[in-house]
Amino acid sequence: LGVNVEQDEKSITMSMPLYIATCLERFDLLGISTKKSPMMIDLDKHDGSDEPELLDREGSSNFRSMVGALLFISNTCRPDVAFASSFLARSMASPTSSALDAAKRVWLYLAGSTNQCLLYRSSKACKEETLPHLVAYVDSDWAADLERRRST
Repeated sequence: LGVNVEQDEKSITMSMPLYIATCLERFDLLGISTKKSPMMIDLDKHDGSDEPELLDREGSSNFRSMVGALLFISNTCRPDVAFASSFLARSMASPTSSALDAAKRVWLYLAGSTNQCLLYRSSKACKEETLPHLVAYVDSDWAADLERRRST
């Protein structure tokens, strides 16, 4: 499945650098400059002035493969791309060229951050290092969905 798991006395580390590299090659995204963030801010804004350009059959298949692999990565060991992956999954039924560009951006972000991993530490290690057990931040953005005013 492409998941590297390393375990020692105090922690377990999970990463997917080989799987990401394989996908980048499969989607022909090697050698392109990387991105520092997985998603643009106003990706979902559409002014309604013109119809979005739908992808052809081959482009749609490529988009679905990209998003499916992103969902696997985000659910396995890269929660930093979970929002972008699930946001792109909304476009699976009728993908557009802008959705494909957004999927490529997430892959270019992953290309520049292949060293990142998911680290699980034992409670004993956390107590020894006086680390908090869990820190979480939430930002519910009710105003970003201009059409339905739902949380994004």
